[in-house]
Amino acid sequence: MNIQRNLMAAAALLVTQIPAMAHHSFAAEFDVNQPVTIHGAVNKMDWVNPHTWIYVDVKNASAQDLVTHIDAHDMTDRVVIYCPPDLCRRLIDLNPKLKVMPESASVERAHRVVEMLHPRVIAFGASDFTLEIVAIAKQAHAEIYVDRMGATDNADGWQSAINAGADGIQTDRPQALVEYLRSKGYR
Repeated sequence: MNIQRNLMAAAALLVTQIPAMAHHSFAAEFDVNQPVTIHGAVNKMDWVNPHTWIYVDVKNASAQDLVTHIDAHDMTDRVVIYCPPDLCRRLIDLNPKLKVMPESASVERAHRVVEMLHPRVIAFGASDFTLEIVAIAKQAHAEIYVDRMGATDNADGWQSAINAGADGIQTDRPQALVEYLRSKGYR
């Protein structure tokens, strides 16, 4: 499938940023004459004005292939790659500017991930979004992205995540989240 540059690369987990970045014209950001081709299973698409997010699941791509394609299309600053720590390490070794996102999972794992990877972002689910693990991420100057919110994927859960220090929230309800953030004055 041909996908324009505004769509995210393989294995990217995309989240609604808090606050959202300024919007720019398509032509200022992307070259419509240079389509990006991505091979993988599209497992989710979010059509939230003004952005389209595509979640691509790539099971058998090597770290080198991912980095080669991301670099070839100048997408290093447009993707967040959610992956296990060992793949995160290989990706960072190939391109230190990539934003990889390992899972925190537990206090012990959060410490190991920070020590091993020095990630710029760490993933949290509802089960490991605790003050102790958030403190580890913040002390490491890593952004916190919350996903898999389950029953807390609602306005109360989103505000709780923001109050606890979340920098990004992935939701199954993107339009509702955008409306909530706007109603609260978040950009």
